[in-house]
Amino acid sequence: MKASILCAEKNRFDSVNSKLLNIQLYGNDNDYPQKVVDVVFSSVTGKSCFINYSKFINGNGFADEKAYQLFINNSQTLDDLLHDISRDFALFGGFCMHVNYNANFQKTTISHVPLENARFQALDEEGNFTKIALHPDWGRRNLLSRRWRREDIDFIDLYNPDPDVIEQQVTAAGGWENYKGQIFYYSNEGFGVYPLPIFDEVLTDMNTEEAISDITNRNATRGFLPSGFFIDILNKEADNDEGETDAEKVIKQMQGSRNANKVGYMSVNSKEEIPEFLKISGNSYDKEYTVSREAVKDAIGRAFTQPPILRCENVGAGFGSELMEQAYDYYNSTTSNERLVLERVFSELLNNFKEQTDISTEIQPLSFNSNLSLAERLGDAGLTQLIDIINSNMTDAQKRSIATALWDISEDDINRLIPLKNDSIN
Repeated sequence: MKASILCAEKNRFDSVNSKLLNIQLYGNDNDYPQKVVDVVFSSVTGKSCFINYSKFINGNGFADEKAYQLFINNSQTLDDLLHDISRDFALFGGFCMHVNYNANFQKTTISHVPLENARFQALDEEGNFTKIALHPDWGRRNLLSRRWRREDIDFIDLYNPDPDVIEQQVTAAGGWENYKGQIFYYSNEGFGVYPLPIFDEVLTDMNTEEAISDITNRNATRGFLPSGFFIDILNKEADNDEGETDAEKVIKQMQGSRNANKVGYMSVNSKEEIPEFLKISGNSYDKEYTVSREAVKDAIGRAFTQPPILRCENVGAGFGSELMEQAYDYYNSTTSNERLVLERVFSELLNNFKEQTDISTEIQPLSFNSNLSLAERLGDAGLTQLIDIINSNMTDAQKRSIATALWDISEDDINRLIPLKNDSIN
């Protein structure tokens, strides 16, 4: 995937109205969320960090088992909806949901609306707006499969569960049969402001990582293995309009990662016809690219405040479940605010739902469950320390106490490693 370059700007968005479309533009070309998708999914580190971030926001789903059973729309349970919303929250810093009502002003369905499809209505003279404009292709990415038409823009009222407001909206729409419901729009930048992802500052770093990958790919698939040129002295009197020389054909067959180091065969009539290979020396940028690659990976990871171990980086020989458990605890704490936002939002949206429920919207944080052996969990360094403790002159009770405190070893494991004798208690 090729990603457009996003230049860092001090103020990426101004509230600019498009009179033609009757919307506020989301980015200079009205395709900022689409560019975010292009850039993130073109970056190995960016995509990995985003997936982890989304997983930790979603956690293990709602703690209440009834969330798995409540169908919130025709095809999704409440827990399914949480998964989709968590993805948008992680990718864009905001999310949208569509809410339908019945004639008793009860909520009948709640559905996910991709945030990249939503735009604010153009501001009125007082700086207010009351509707969200929906279109499936604001970024004009699907022109080959469908024609972009302004008449496909759908303006839907902002979320407001007040029965009086709903009744006014229904009347303005010409009755319940024409009523389109409401859109709940959440932005981490506040009401009426387009959201920004937490990694907005490193989009250019993600773009850089993709560029370095492109350079590496071109070198591997199209480049010469040797650094130099074949110089084929042609007969000036000969007709060269027939196409490639034999030397050119052989050289092309020896290019790229799959053909490098293959033996080429060429027959000539005399020594004068042997192509000459001219060696050249150039600067090697491998080291510079390695430094750049590591620098952008570090910047992307820091933007997500994500421990490298969660994406299997900088693990080394000391990998153990204790390190992973610590990383899980840390990142669960880092993403707790996002889960609190979702808990409050879902609690609000479930209020006055057609099926009266007492579902708790508490989201379970992710937990790391390891089926590794004790040696694998401790890692080489931890295992060495444990052996030193077992072989020390301390009492069995002291050994057990220290080992349990350091590594949280289960009672069964500690009983097998350091059986507690009666005389070791005193």
